[in-house]
Amino acid sequence: MVREATVGQAKNWISTELGMQSVKAIDDIAGKLAKNDPFVFSQPIKVVQAEGKTFILNGHHRIEAAIKMGYEGSIPYQRIPASQISQHSGFSNISELLKAFGH
Repeated sequence: MVREATVGQAKNWISTELGMQSVKAIDDIAGKLAKNDPFVFSQPIKVVQAEGKTFILNGHHRIEAAIKMGYEGSIPYQRIPASQISQHSGFSNISELLKAFGH
């Protein structure tokens, strides 16, 4: 199921690729968001929830761009079941992700 979030909510999500995003790509996406390009969020951001936190699995550049420009629209996202994390990230299971982030 696709849900919607605001930038304020997305700011609290934890990147699983912290510092790996291209500044140029973020700026390009921010420019597209400023022009209301409908394709930026044609696919939902993929997240997983664990231990009361939301981790971004896919869509890091788009989230960073939305935060950077103060995007006021809705951000579509999809919660991935923890049992399916290996299909949507480089983590083999939720325990591996949590260990990587000190949980």
